[in-house]
Amino acid sequence: MCQRSKNSLKREYIRTTLDRHKQNPKKIWRAIRNFWPSKKQSSRKIRVLNGNQDSALIAEDLNRHFCTTGKRIQAKIDNPVDMPMFNPRHHPPIFDLKSVTDDEVANAISRLSSSRASGPDQITSFMLKSGRSAITPVLTHLFNLSLRKKSFPQSWKSAKVTPLYKSGPRDSPDNYRPISVLPTIGKVIERLVHSQCQKYLTENNILSEAQAGFREGRSTGTCLAQFLHNIYEGIDQGRAAGVLFLDLAKAFDSVDHGILLEKLRYLGFKPSSVTWFDSYLANRSQCTFVNNVCSTTDIVDCGVPQGSILGPLLFLCYINDLPDHLLYCTPSLYADDTALCYISDNVEDISSALNEEFHNVYQWFCRNKLSVNADKTECMLFRSRRKFVENCELKVSLNGAVIEQVSSFKYLGIHLDPLLSFDAHVDALSSKVKQRTRLLWKMRSFIPETLALDLYCSLIEPLFIYCCHLYDGCTKYNQHRLQILQNNALRAVKKVNMRYSATSLHDELSVEWLDTYRKQYTCTEAYKLVNGIGPSPLTSLFVEKVPTRVLRSNKCITLNHVATNTKFAENDFVFRAMNYWSLIPAHVQHSPNVEMFKSNLKRCPNLFEHIT
Repeated sequence: MCQRSKNSLKREYIRTTLDRHKQNPKKIWRAIRNFWPSKKQSSRKIRVLNGNQDSALIAEDLNRHFCTTGKRIQAKIDNPVDMPMFNPRHHPPIFDLKSVTDDEVANAISRLSSSRASGPDQITSFMLKSGRSAITPVLTHLFNLSLRKKSFPQSWKSAKVTPLYKSGPRDSPDNYRPISVLPTIGKVIERLVHSQCQKYLTENNILSEAQAGFREGRSTGTCLAQFLHNIYEGIDQGRAAGVLFLDLAKAFDSVDHGILLEKLRYLGFKPSSVTWFDSYLANRSQCTFVNNVCSTTDIVDCGVPQGSILGPLLFLCYINDLPDHLLYCTPSLYADDTALCYISDNVEDISSALNEEFHNVYQWFCRNKLSVNADKTECMLFRSRRKFVENCELKVSLNGAVIEQVSSFKYLGIHLDPLLSFDAHVDALSSKVKQRTRLLWKMRSFIPETLALDLYCSLIEPLFIYCCHLYDGCTKYNQHRLQILQNNALRAVKKVNMRYSATSLHDELSVEWLDTYRKQYTCTEAYKLVNGIGPSPLTSLFVEKVPTRVLRSNKCITLNHVATNTKFAENDFVFRAMNYWSLIPAHVQHSPNVEMFKSNLKRCPNLFEHIT
């Protein structure tokens, strides 16, 4: 009787906790790990580091290690040959930081995440939001004083760091990642400055079209779509595509402040604005917490601030001129994730071009004090099944180090293979979904069906949805494998056996089939590109076709279709998106925004019934 009451209370506690956090996947995972710890999961406590067992010494060692990471990497970089540091496009100095208003400050405070931890000053975002009306005028005065004096307050530059274990031996500092928390008030002014800088860079088309990271209207999905479209297009013309996936060592931590400030001048920032950024970057400090023990404070004199709002944008400015220094390859950039692609009908020409380009880009990285890890850089030859079968070996090297040619590479979360079959991606996806489905079965006896469905939508469904438009054209076999995985996850939600009808599952839980998901997602991406939301190399393809005869009934937006020579190229997202778009009714195509488009699209039954 006592055990039954205990189980009942435990069940109720778990149900209440998970239900409270069902809209926050991060907190759900934290609760799940507490309730059902895995065998591999161990305490976050760091017991030994470099032979030390004392928490204070461990904290000092890690803090010193994190603070000097960038300088240690820069010390190992080869001296570059003479080459220009900047591209020839020198923008006139027209951008200056402007004073901010009370409304702008109040809006920036409202955008703060309430779940974020407080920095060294112990001021939480909840405190600022609660007293927003009273504190806004004071903060506006402080921020304008900072912008006018071209000085960033020292108290806003201090970070509180928590080491997070990655993998490998636990007694090595290299196997810990620093998680920095900055003062909340400093983040508010960062948000305001970021907004001004982003507007200037966007309106003047200063950032490279090859860069998709941290930019509005762009994502890993658009970056991959553009990257894969170039490859499909080359293979469709009977050629092969050689790609070099570069690995940069701690790129954000290695940014040289002097070079960054000089690049801001070249991008059109006035000297007064550059002075403010100089103050923002200089004399930053941090302390590290280990086992509730805090280290002493150390100076960080290299890299962009981790955990900051301005840091990613400053890195984009730092790496912005890389594409202009390339000789042969087409670049694909998502922040520091860099892929260089060269397309030719001769594998030897591809190897030669990649070698020369790799040497060229290596010199650029050295000149800008960034380190390329040749041991972790890999290459791949994308080809069709029938061509380049015998001679498909790339020979790429750098300073005597041979670059490994791989048969699978995870780029921006998608596992790519030379034939673009997406077999490797489905394998990886299968492993993740099965693991989470088993976890859902464990939880199922403690939670009701409605909460189980919420957990499926939070923990499993995003795995199926992420960039699903890119592999919508994968083989029927792979599509079937994915559908079985979804069906099994839904059976865990319903808590029924494996013979339960899949059709009944989807009807009773009101969950779409994966094939419908993929096609709806593809149409949504097409809608964005038709309306100019995305990188120009993609939006320029989704151009409305001018009709030869204007009819009153002709209200559909018809696109200029991309022509293909092979069935293989029809698997490309661009081709399939245009094909699907032609089936969408006019009233759906003319939806005023993305959310309305999604809603209207779901109201069109059997729209993709006859498409494979």
